[in-house]
Amino acid sequence: MSSKLVANLIVDRVHGHRKTRPTEVVADFFSDYGLTISYDKAWEGVEKAKDMLFGDQSVSCQQLRWYVNAANCTNPGNHIVLDCDHETNCFKKLFVSFKGCIHGFNYCHSLFFFWMTHF
Repeated sequence: MSSKLVANLIVDRVHGHRKTRPTEVVADFFSDYGLTISYDKAWEGVEKAKDMLFGDQSVSCQQLRWYVNAANCTNPGNHIVLDCDHETNCFKKLFVSFKGCIHGFNYCHSLFFFWMTHF
């Protein structure tokens, strides 16, 4: 059995439960279909199902880099910080503060409230 076939059979399960484990897939294939599949095939199937549903992580990280560059080129003065793991191309965090928001924040005034009770 190929990992692509495994992915096609479990894609709905992965969509509903993103943290599907290969050991669960092995057990489900045995209980549902009476088939024994290896852990490696189950793992490859889970990864392919995630790619089918959510896309490749390295492509997503490249698209975020493109967005940051485009936003900075079209609207200079933004403060955008993208943090990706360069070895695995996995997304860590993204901070976006547009120039207009930064500029507008300078005109905000502090408000102080005093609550007094009379005894």
